[in-house]
Amino acid sequence: MGNWNRLIRAAAVETETLRKTLRARLQDVLERLDAATRDVESALAVMKAEHDPLASHIFVSRRHYRNVNDGSSCEAVNDCSRPNECNEGGPIYRPPQVLY
Repeated sequence: MGNWNRLIRAAAVETETLRKTLRARLQDVLERLDAATRDVESALAVMKAEHDPLASHIFVSRRHYRNVNDGSSCEAVNDCSRPNECNEGGPIYRPPQVLY
C-alpha cells in the first residue's frame, strides 16, 4: 500500500504543478489578448477620426444617385460623378447598384 500512496501523492503534486502552469499561461494569453484588443480599438478610433475623401465622395455620390428620380438624369449623374476624371479621360466612377 505504501507504494500506491507515494504514487498517488506524486500524481497529485504533478497535477497541481500542471494546473499552476496552465493557469499562468492562460493568464498571460488573456493579458496579451486584452492588449491586442486595446490596440485594435485605438486603431479603429484613429481610422474613424480621419477624413477619407474617397469614402466621402462615394457616400455623397450614392446618396445623390439614389435621390434622382428620372432614369435619364441618373445616367448624366453617373457619367460625370467625378468631373476631374471625366475631364482627364480617366476611368468613370460607377457606384454599385443598391437593391433596397
